[in-house]
Amino acid sequence: MKRIASLVAFLALTSGLAAAKSVAFAPAASPESDGRSVIATIVRNAVTEMKLCSFALEKTDRADVRFLCRKTASDNARVALTGMQLAQKLGVTDAKFEAAPWADVRIDTLSHLSGADFERQFLLGQIDAGENDLNVVRYAVEVTTNGAVKRFEWAVLPNVEDHLNLAESALRRLSEQAP
Repeated sequence: MKRIASLVAFLALTSGLAAAKSVAFAPAASPESDGRSVIATIVRNAVTEMKLCSFALEKTDRADVRFLCRKTASDNARVALTGMQLAQKLGVTDAKFEAAPWADVRIDTLSHLSGADFERQFLLGQIDAGENDLNVVRYAVEVTTNGAVKRFEWAVLPNVEDHLNLAESALRRLSEQAP
């Protein structure tokens, strides 16, 4: 938590938490054609992932999970900052540099796990969140007409894909090592 004040990741542990995550990561409404509403969603998702990854860095010793969290945190810090700057420029008032309210519940749930159980649930959540984020951003890219917002969305897309691939790879390695 020292160097990386904010970080990334989430987890699907119970159906209630999974449902809460799905609602939290979907745009509140379909983005209007200029795409402004999705800026707030992307910023909130980035900050939420930074918070969850910060927690994961405290709990895990696995190099691949630590690498995923550091990379995700670094990338998402840039995404959140860029998104906030764009939101300010465009007058988007609902973009805030804060995590989704359910992030603390996720952290509490994960805090009761350790070792491979923690890492598995953390990575499953990362994968679920990454897939959801990918769908949100891809859809936004299709419908956005504002050039600045569209460039922002296009810049976010490779980060989401990279984080998803890293999480899937880490889960594969964890599964291969399981007895």
